[in-house]
Amino acid sequence: DPGHGGIDPGCHGALNRHEKEIALEISRQVFLDPALKGYQVLMTRTGDNALTLAERTERAATWGADLDVSILRNSSASGEARGPETYVLA
Repeated sequence: DPGHGGIDPGCHGALNRHEKEIALEISRQVFLDPALKGYQVLMTRTGDNALTLAERTERAATWGADLDVSILRNSSASGEARGPETYVLA
């Protein structure tokens, strides 16, 4: 589940890019390893589209997912909080 997307760009920072772009890029890379090992891997978004939290969890439930991993790259205005954040729902 690549975080953000569409009209929700997330934070803006590293390399003058938005979080939605970085999250999608990381998710594509994470997708490859288990897919190549024979696991069925589905992504909530594969392009720059917006999904609500409810839509994201609904997709995982509809798919009967054993694991739902949401990938984000966060920062705060103060600069005190930053870095990767990953939610896992098993």
